[in-house]
Amino acid sequence: MSKQKTTSVAELRKKSEKELLNLLHGTLESMQKDLSELASGKTKNTNIASKSRKLAARVKTVLKEKKILAEIKS
Repeated sequence: MSKQKTTSVAELRKKSEKELLNLLHGTLESMQKDLSELASGKTKNTNIASKSRKLAARVKTVLKEKKILAEIKS
């Protein structure tokens, strides 16, 4: 079971695109691991998958914002 620090959107916006992609990749791997542990009964904490899913959504949102802002500036 992985422990993830809650990351605010403001903190995510300060990160570079590469850092965000790395965070997204790690979050998705962690979520997959957490879901398999939950399914196999190794953990009873059902909240961890939800937190990972929400963090992944936040990261995807910030990445999309950065892409739109880059298009507007160019």
